[in-house]
Amino acid sequence: MNLEESRIKSSRRDPEFSVFEVNGKIIRFVNPDQEEILENLNQKSKSFPEVLKYQPENFEHTGYFEIEKIPFIVLPYELPFQLYKDYALFYLRCLERLLAKDFALKDATPFNIAYTGENRLLHFDIGSIEKYDSTTGWKAYRQFLSEFYFPLIYLKENGGIYGADLVKLQFDQQWIHHYKFRWNNYLKPGFNIHYVFYKKSRIRKLENKTREISIKVSKQQVINNIALLKAEINTFNPPKQKTKWDDYYSQTVLRDGYVAKKEEIVEDFLKKVNSEFDVIYATDWGANDGKFSVLLLNVFKKAIVLSVESDYNAVNQLYVRYKAKRIIPIYADILNLTPNLGFDGERESLKSRLNKVNDFQLCLGLIHHLIHQENLSFETIIDFFAGCAKPKSYLLIEFINDEDPRHQLIKNPNYPYSLSRDYFVKSINKHYEILDAKQVISTRELFICFKRG
Repeated sequence: MNLEESRIKSSRRDPEFSVFEVNGKIIRFVNPDQEEILENLNQKSKSFPEVLKYQPENFEHTGYFEIEKIPFIVLPYELPFQLYKDYALFYLRCLERLLAKDFALKDATPFNIAYTGENRLLHFDIGSIEKYDSTTGWKAYRQFLSEFYFPLIYLKENGGIYGADLVKLQFDQQWIHHYKFRWNNYLKPGFNIHYVFYKKSRIRKLENKTREISIKVSKQQVINNIALLKAEINTFNPPKQKTKWDDYYSQTVLRDGYVAKKEEIVEDFLKKVNSEFDVIYATDWGANDGKFSVLLLNVFKKAIVLSVESDYNAVNQLYVRYKAKRIIPIYADILNLTPNLGFDGERESLKSRLNKVNDFQLCLGLIHHLIHQENLSFETIIDFFAGCAKPKSYLLIEFINDEDPRHQLIKNPNYPYSLSRDYFVKSINKHYEILDAKQVISTRELFICFKRG
């Protein structure tokens, strides 16, 4: 077996502890010290992935173990504010617990953390656990500032956040040096300590090789710094802004019984699917306030719902409201989904990640926005949804004809493709079998479809 060919691209930064995917299983090297500390930590809280106690089958390399696999990972630039904040606080709690056992984390990046729903976070980079060394202190302090602390300050100081802002915070190494932090930050002792350290630690001086420098950093000093960071980060909150969905259901021109009837039909379709198939991952496209994400959870008892929403404030509210449920919020715009990023696409696109797990997709009140904003045909749209899901998966989609009042409000007079129901059905049949269709109102119809294997 050529182990190098199985290496997960994003693990290249740490060759000693690289991660491999072999026959659908996650394999990595775990040294005895790490194994011992993980056993100890996981007795109280599942903060790190489980290390399975056997050498993987047919795996000739020694010292490797199979690690708990996380099927879907939401990336840092897809996180709502409060979840990003929870990532930072979770990292600091992990570090505190490791320091109590004389260990530390040599890395500090949100790329090493996964959210699995139900308020559970997981630090999956076992290779970053190491013995605490007082001559180096907290090695990852500067990285924590650049990838957690300063980005959170930027987000709390700015309204109207877009996906490009979040990508910049993770991939632009220079933004902190050019950003003008608000004046009141400099009145806080904690900010000044962190900012001065960050600025000074950027400059590396060549020292005389014969001169030995020995500066010891006690664990207590690191613990005090962690407490300072936690206290400050706990106060961070995003700007209060109205979302585009706040009055959607109360003010929509279709308010007269439409939503209740739609919920009833959707629930009926979900129950039919649930009676024949165990849905493990379901995606709610355009989740807005999470109403239908919760309906998915109520029927699919084993499912994790991936709630995709393009309004940054709305997806943040959704996370806060439903963080105890099996919902993973994803900040993304269907018209501009997260692409492959990083060197050679080592950070997978959202579409690629969804394609590996999606058993069910819910697309309500969406089609008319896609066709008129982007001149997309029904066929192109259905092709897209088919590419975001596994074979033998389900699609529940709403057809809105061109006489619908909401449709008329946003209609593009130069739209070049057919808007007929027949063309919509033909487009679905390219990838799916239509299992059933029900009218909600005269201008709207729901279709439940099964993707052919």
